[in-house]
Amino acid sequence: MKIKNFTVGPILGNVSLHSAHIFGRGDFTQKKSSFGIYRFREAGKTRWGKATILYQQPHFDCTSVCINNNLQPATIYEYQSGYLQVPENEVVDSSKLQWTGVNVQQFKTPSDNSEDSVVFAFGSCRYLLKLFGGLIFDERGDKVFSSMSEDALDQVFMLGDQIYADDLNFFGADNSVDDFLQRYQDVFSRPKFAKLVSSIPTYMTLDDHEIEDNWPSEATKNDRLIKYPAAMHAYKIYQMSHSPAATLNADKTKITNVSNDFWYTTSNACGDFFIMDVRTQRIDNNIINRKQLNALLEWLNDGSDHFKFIATSVPFFPDYAKKNDDKWSGYREQRNHILDFISEKNINKVVFLSGDVHASMAAQLTRSDNPNFKVLSIVSSPFFWPYPHPDNSTFQMIGLLNGHETIQVDPLIDVFSKENYAKVSAKPNELLIEIKSRKGEVQQFKKISF
Repeated sequence: MKIKNFTVGPILGNVSLHSAHIFGRGDFTQKKSSFGIYRFREAGKTRWGKATILYQQPHFDCTSVCINNNLQPATIYEYQSGYLQVPENEVVDSSKLQWTGVNVQQFKTPSDNSEDSVVFAFGSCRYLLKLFGGLIFDERGDKVFSSMSEDALDQVFMLGDQIYADDLNFFGADNSVDDFLQRYQDVFSRPKFAKLVSSIPTYMTLDDHEIEDNWPSEATKNDRLIKYPAAMHAYKIYQMSHSPAATLNADKTKITNVSNDFWYTTSNACGDFFIMDVRTQRIDNNIINRKQLNALLEWLNDGSDHFKFIATSVPFFPDYAKKNDDKWSGYREQRNHILDFISEKNINKVVFLSGDVHASMAAQLTRSDNPNFKVLSIVSSPFFWPYPHPDNSTFQMIGLLNGHETIQVDPLIDVFSKENYAKVSAKPNELLIEIKSRKGEVQQFKKISF
């Protein structure tokens, strides 16, 4: 039984102190079943562990997520993964598996030492124009991941618009489940992206283009009844199933569900991360619901001295110079509530991470009524966008924060208006922010002490 390399993946998703989640897609063939096959070993050892065999259900696009719960912190592991197709009702014989030609991948589990540093990269907005059934396909959106693969990274965060399901907003926009699944298959199987996410723990959240531009501001009844369920089904499969948002069984060996709570947390060394969902819970004057807000505030106030990185697909700040209700500036009451909570509880080392706006920058907030208050924001996008980019004049980089009387905005890194990603190196009391071009060259940087 010769194992084939996955048609999409492997994607190394959530990696905790003792576990790793690995996603892969097989393929659908009439009268055959698809199985994901996985095995692990500690780096430097020759003997592989027992293979894990997972049925890949067609209604989940023939994908599977393997969970290995027998790992140790700060340790390098190797794994092989792929799939088999066998006639229906035939049992896979693990003693006959043939691994020749299956790629060997390597990853490292997080550190449980708060004095250790953590290095991660993030960004968003990976435009891959696909028209006429794929006859037109722009590959430039894959190039940035080659540079990211060359960095020594502990984690990667992709903060929205991993796909553009609404090419040109009107021409060829995805609407059905098959449309969205095919979009993910095309985009997530690009070679440079695939190389990166197979060996660096990768965490994702959505923004609007996973559904449609500026969702849900112009959503029709048809969009809500047909497009949105289709988009979310594909999103759960390709972005959430390998994340900490997935629900596991009692012994945490299998995924039982991917709920509609798309926010989650993770940690590594001196850094804690809260990955938000700021796109699917918008209603009235709220950008997130009460459940997510309460979880965020509880997480912020846990008493640790770790960095608190909050990933939100749209910028928390700086705001656009002109009114824009799609970002946090359109939900000032909730934004002020979070900022006032941080100030009242004297929570230090809070850093917001975001993308969306097709430019990168960094800024900080201080407030006149609390000299200990300092909150940072790092914005990084796009991975690739072939159209004009905004410049420094687009954003309010200095002055009072809109909607608050005592909070001041000041720039840390000026607006960079080309393809980029951000690399962040965190030590217990120091942060190095680097804005790197698509070719991996440092364009802007700032070191900050806490």
